[in-house]
Amino acid sequence: MKKLLIFMMLICTAALASNEPVALHIYGPGYVAKNSYAVPYYMATSGFLNGRPLGWTWECKDLNGNTLDYIETNPYVREIKVDARETSFILYARFRYESYEDNTERYSYASYQVNVGEPTFTLQNIGSIHNGEFDTTTTGVTTRVIHFNIDSDNYVNGSYYSQTNTGEIIPDFLVEQKTVNDDDLLTFRINHTPASMEVRYIHLKLDLPNHLVLYRKGSAQENKYVALGTAGHLQTISCGSPANFDRIFGKELFVEGVGLGLGNLKINYYGSDGNLISQVADVRYRTCADVSGRQALPVGGILEDIEFDDQLDGCEWSLFDESNSSFSSAYDYNAPAFAVDHNWNAIGYPFIVLVSDSGNPGNPIIFDPASCYYYTSYEAFGGVREFYESPMWTPQLSLGGSFHDSVVMFYYELWAALRSWSTTGTLPAWNMFFMKLDSGPILNHRGEVLFDYSSGLNYSPGPMKFMLNSND
Repeated sequence: MKKLLIFMMLICTAALASNEPVALHIYGPGYVAKNSYAVPYYMATSGFLNGRPLGWTWECKDLNGNTLDYIETNPYVREIKVDARETSFILYARFRYESYEDNTERYSYASYQVNVGEPTFTLQNIGSIHNGEFDTTTTGVTTRVIHFNIDSDNYVNGSYYSQTNTGEIIPDFLVEQKTVNDDDLLTFRINHTPASMEVRYIHLKLDLPNHLVLYRKGSAQENKYVALGTAGHLQTISCGSPANFDRIFGKELFVEGVGLGLGNLKINYYGSDGNLISQVADVRYRTCADVSGRQALPVGGILEDIEFDDQLDGCEWSLFDESNSSFSSAYDYNAPAFAVDHNWNAIGYPFIVLVSDSGNPGNPIIFDPASCYYYTSYEAFGGVREFYESPMWTPQLSLGGSFHDSVVMFYYELWAALRSWSTTGTLPAWNMFFMKLDSGPILNHRGEVLFDYSSGLNYSPGPMKFMLNSND
């Protein structure tokens, strides 16, 4: 009996709904930003339509009843697009249909007020490398540091992505189909108030200096970054376009350094008259990278052989060898020998330094006829410190206490480096050092990185870990 009563109630409810007169409604954003373009609105009916649709009509008026030409599409269809401009407005909708009861024309009306306002934009999560360690602020203006994206993050499953499919390694800043694996892009996010305002249909002007490009995230299916503009150009961002819709505001945007430079990335919000409404973003970036040596390595090259390459940021090191410098890539000398006698001036020939068991204080450098190599050791000089402070080397070296004045950096055992004079594209705060790699090339790098890395290994360097500087 209870089930029957429930069934009868549902039947009665449906019957009442079927007799409800038709009503017209307007749907779309009720609060939009000035200069919003192509904002969609549509009309729909509720209730029981006992008739045949004959047509739809839209009108747009200001709050005083004056007609506005905000409707940019055909006003005699169910869906329209409106250019909001700068004045609040009211949309009027009329639905015309022929009644099945008496074959007469009937009408249903609706109105919908749309408020127009000016949003306030703020930036959040503005990134810079090394958590802002190298950022500077002068007279209230912050310069953020970003890498000139010269490394190659495209090494995947034993091969490098090549834009031309030739096997050639492409530096990241030249790769157009950039994937989300690129770790040198910096982010920021544009938020707005009031949060209830619809801002996704405005146009923005993006002004990029020659050394920067701005990207948005693509769709989940694309899994890549999509450029919003070209370096060195002023361009329009149509936020309401299908490609950009809901991917600009409140989303992460990505900045890439594509050259060396200093300048501002600017985004402005303009009115339909071409006048500036407000500034959205004005962020100053300085790009940096070690461009003194080479970065783009041949497939099967040295990159994967560097023991600590995951400790070094790809844009903060480069390689020198016989192909791009006067350095010899000979295997018959190593990092400690390079640090104290990189041109073989002191001894007159290359030699290899070991930790122990080679040479003695009376005859520190010996020749091995079996290998035809010259050898010495820390032990032959009385210890690590004594080796690097030996009067055999020029300049005379002594214990130092700062990265900024050190000439030789001793990391651990046979890890040692010489102050670099190749600092093109690097920051003044960076301390660049050369280190000879066993596999041949000279590694130019930031000394602090490997100095910190060596102290984090599973041993205690203790007093042996030190920096050396010139008596000058």
